[in-house]
Amino acid sequence: MKNKFVAIMKKHPIFEISKNSALEDKLSAILMVSAFLMSLIGFITNTFFGCSFLLNLPNLLVALMLLSLPLLFPNELEKVSKFELFVVAVLYLPYIYFTNNAYLGAAPIYFTIIIVYLSFYLKKRELIVTIITLVLFYSSLFVFTYYYPDSYMKYPDALTGIIDYTVALVLMSVVVASLGAQTYRGYRKEKEHTDALMEELEIKNKELETLTNMDHLTKIYNRKYFMEQINKLIEHNGFDFYVLMIDIDDFKKINDEYGHLFGDDVLLQIAKNLSECLRTYDTLSRYGGEEFAILITNNTIEGSYQIAERMRQKVSDLEFRYEIKVTISIGVSKYLQDDSIEDVIDRADKNLYLAKEKGKNQVR
Repeated sequence: MKNKFVAIMKKHPIFEISKNSALEDKLSAILMVSAFLMSLIGFITNTFFGCSFLLNLPNLLVALMLLSLPLLFPNELEKVSKFELFVVAVLYLPYIYFTNNAYLGAAPIYFTIIIVYLSFYLKKRELIVTIITLVLFYSSLFVFTYYYPDSYMKYPDALTGIIDYTVALVLMSVVVASLGAQTYRGYRKEKEHTDALMEELEIKNKELETLTNMDHLTKIYNRKYFMEQINKLIEHNGFDFYVLMIDIDDFKKINDEYGHLFGDDVLLQIAKNLSECLRTYDTLSRYGGEEFAILITNNTIEGSYQIAERMRQKVSDLEFRYEIKVTISIGVSKYLQDDSIEDVIDRADKNLYLAKEKGKNQVR
């Protein structure tokens, strides 16, 4: 018989509660355990002080209800807890109130626990209406017992009162502490989860922004990003900057003779070597096809030409497969007051075409 009882109790939903369980289930478990202990301790205490079995029966019935209903409805733990909460609030607490010294006893402490619990199970208007109703209900009990002091059972002695208050305070402390700990743990877990999601989202957004601004072949900035950077500089008004337009000489011939895969390798190698000639705050982009564009700030026109010449020389020194040489032509322009984006790029383009006309592999 004992083993059968143990086997049944192991199936009780409370024993399945773990740290990974939902917050609602944890709160339900705390309610059931605390109310069960309250009724069981009440039954034992009343029996010890000679209370009749009939008068003590509600304690036993509530304990059995708290024990059995979760077993009968294991998948409805929250609904069962809500029902048990109202039974305790409306029926059981008035019983405790009248059998344990009324408003001079520990019942008001238990009433406070009920109010705390209601805030977890009810929302908005339902919570407000329920609390107001219960406050009016218990206030009427206080008034009634005040005017009719013979309607409730007083403590037989001081020791009974001390025990009743001690049990109530211990239970309230455990319940409030447990609720606070579980709620904060749930909040912290949810916050950590939210923070992790936000951090992941931020990383994904940065990755997306990078993909949006990068050329997929050469892994340098694309034309869109280049134009945005020039626009920002013009909007700030007064910043001197220089634009370099670069074109690979005879690139169509390279593609036609050696294939597009080799042409892609040429683009990659040139982009890499151009980047090595620039400072960290200069902007290198693939403008389109075999054409590159560079934005140079914090420099002079002479310095910009020096950078351009250094890049031209570095590319001309490269050695590619098939023992071919690749050269570039570069056009340089300075941003002038009241220039538009098109103006400064157009001047660089014209200088680039001039470099082509003059024999290629040069800077203009």
